[in-house]
Amino acid sequence: MRVSIFLLMAAAIVMSSCAKGNFGTIRQSNEVSTMFREGVVNPDYNYFYSGVGTATKAIIGIDNSYQVVSEFWTPIALNSEYLKNWVIRLDRIRGEVFALPYQNRYRGSYVLDPAGTKIGVWFGRFDWGTFEFPGDRVIVPYVPRLKPGSDPVRLGLWNGDD
Repeated sequence: MRVSIFLLMAAAIVMSSCAKGNFGTIRQSNEVSTMFREGVVNPDYNYFYSGVGTATKAIIGIDNSYQVVSEFWTPIALNSEYLKNWVIRLDRIRGEVFALPYQNRYRGSYVLDPAGTKIGVWFGRFDWGTFEFPGDRVIVPYVPRLKPGSDPVRLGLWNGDD
């Protein structure tokens, strides 16, 4: 009984501390999808990717006035030709976990700060991006995921890796 109460209290503390965070998200945009497919690299952004090689989960470009803090995103110097070729390879991937409405294609989104201001771009196979803003001009991007409630096993999309 005491263990159950302790666990409930611990869960409540964790949930309340998460709720107090300063978080941003992504908002899907056909304009951003087109920019990535055309190889548009914004010189005012620093670019990062999550994943490995052809298993890239997402690419983000964040306004270079922000410090990006993450061990899960790798910085990359992009040029237009490299980006176009990378996107072509990503769009040919099949049999992996994608957000259901994405129909096995990567999609673009804007990265939004907690106030809803556009501070970057996202191109990924998942429809859920979370970004913490722990300080002035500091952003912590979390690993890309499917939206909560999108069960890849139930949807027949899970292949043992996310």
